[in-house]
Amino acid sequence: MNKILVVNSAALLLLGPIFLRSGIAGERSLISQLEQETVEIVRRCGPAVVSVTTESVYPYWWGKLEGEELPAWIEEFLKSDLGSRKRCSTGTGFLISPDGKILTTESVVARARQITVALEDGRVLPAQVLGKSPDFNIALLKVDGKDLPCLSLGRSSAVRGGARVMALGRPFGLATSAYWGVV
Repeated sequence: MNKILVVNSAALLLLGPIFLRSGIAGERSLISQLEQETVEIVRRCGPAVVSVTTESVYPYWWGKLEGEELPAWIEEFLKSDLGSRKRCSTGTGFLISPDGKILTTESVVARARQITVALEDGRVLPAQVLGKSPDFNIALLKVDGKDLPCLSLGRSSAVRGGARVMALGRPFGLATSAYWGVV
């Protein structure tokens, strides 16, 4: 199973060292090796990466009428669903258990009334929030499922400066995308 480390709500896969070779042929070989490793990581880990879609309700007056003295019936109307608008958000997350627990960002699910999760195999499942922390911008979701593909969490103490990492995501419901980085 691959080890991941959560840093600012992104799934970073810890990769082994990549040895550089010298010479022109070696450079082509390194690029080819990096490409092959990237494809293999996405193939193995991609099924555990999900797309998260939410529907939230925000009042039209949000932050606009602070300090205004309005009749109580107008305030009640503005605070009701009739005085509000729906807002859809998308984000990404990843399964951390075969029974459907998902880590994602709190900012995606904040104020959400309805949450759905799209799996790589095309299934779209309703999700519920088990917990969230705005301070760390992280949330734990749950979908009904069993034997789902998942990634295990790594330890931040194992991360060294200069280590290569890869972030995987499914932004906007698209296919899994991968980004290389260095700690």
